[in-house]
Amino acid sequence: MKKTEKKFSTCLYHEGDVYCTNSTYDGARGMCHSHYINARYHVKKGHMTWDELVEKGLCKKLLTQAEKNINQMHPHKGYEMRKRGKKLDF
Repeated sequence: MKKTEKKFSTCLYHEGDVYCTNSTYDGARGMCHSHYINARYHVKKGHMTWDELVEKGLCKKLLTQAEKNINQMHPHKGYEMRKRGKKLDF
């Protein structure tokens, strides 16, 4: 996978049979940016909780610290040792 490529997955948010087709890039509880901001607003105002959204299948559960660490290690990247060659004398 190239540095500019990201994992592609679609937003989990849906209303009835209409699903969002925006990409999440594996962030924000499986929701696109627009739907995450909307859900966060309603959670902060006390209209609903994250647990209710998870039960309805509208978002993913909160990641544990261990899961966050694994995501931040970038396991998809192949780090290679720099090849040692002739040193040029300039």
